[in-house]
Amino acid sequence: MPDAALVARSLWLLCLGLAASPAASQDCTPRISLSGPTGTGFALALTAPCNPYGRVGVALGPVIAFGEETDADGRLELSLPPLPQGTSLTLAIGAHRLTPDLPGEPTGTASLSAVIWPDGTAWGMPGVTFAESGTGAVQYRLGFPGLGPIADIRVGAVPDRLDIPVTPDSCGRAVTASVVTGGQAETLSFTVPACDGVPGILRIPLDG
Repeated sequence: MPDAALVARSLWLLCLGLAASPAASQDCTPRISLSGPTGTGFALALTAPCNPYGRVGVALGPVIAFGEETDADGRLELSLPPLPQGTSLTLAIGAHRLTPDLPGEPTGTASLSAVIWPDGTAWGMPGVTFAESGTGAVQYRLGFPGLGPIADIRVGAVPDRLDIPVTPDSCGRAVTASVVTGGQAETLSFTVPACDGVPGILRIPLDG
């Protein structure tokens, strides 16, 4: 005859195991919803219930990339810029790689330019202003500090110069970034002026 204490202990351990592993039956597949486009771009919502505070790699086309993070519930919401026709969107989280179709009509001939800072958090991320003669461009900053590159993205005509703030965090530093114009990326290396120039602006011409 089975020992009653042993049976009771076995049932207790079984119940404990079931209570401790609710995720075993949870659907962990990340899902994306997109709405738009509108004049200001797309709204993206990522749900990844098994990846709270998870790193998300985001790529717009082959050369613009940045890092984001889900919240405590595994959710991420982003406002993305209008994308030129044919631009792909890719999100990577954990072992999953998602390439959703963009909804609605393509945004025609809109042009994306970007400065991608691989180590922007190290020097305070003062940002950049894309400058040109003309108006109507919209600028976005995307990326979660410390989880990959930070991207300053501009939608509109290709800029002819960059204006970079000289701040107490950035002054005197040697900086390397990637500048994207016309779908092509080039490395940009420069030294921010000395700290006796704070506050100020470093203007960098871009080759047309």
